[in-house]
Amino acid sequence: MINAPDMEEQVRKAYLYRTETNLLRDHWRKQKLERKYWGAENFSETVHQNLGLSLDVSSIFEKLSALDRAALWLAHVEQLSHREMAAIFGLKEKSIKVILFRARAKARDLFERAGLRVAHDE
Repeated sequence: MINAPDMEEQVRKAYLYRTETNLLRDHWRKQKLERKYWGAENFSETVHQNLGLSLDVSSIFEKLSALDRAALWLAHVEQLSHREMAAIFGLKEKSIKVILFRARAKARDLFERAGLRVAHDE
């Protein structure tokens, strides 16, 4: 990127987010392989519990599609607007709103099934 010719900001962002997405996919695959290894070695349940909640959350996010994971990441961690996300994914802004709505619902359902309920302020 440093030696590349000048790019529009939106093109540069799209390139960087796609690169990050590929790195995240590699990370998810590695974690999946590690869990298979730990399971195949017949380690005790206490060892699995000591691995921490991050693996539990990772296993929940693995159940989401790559698009859902990326959309949730860009919206909630990177705090991008729907318009910016649409440019990155090459979709319409309204499509991003639908994807985010469905991704949030899927994630909420997966967390609830795992016993991690969200407290709502009412």
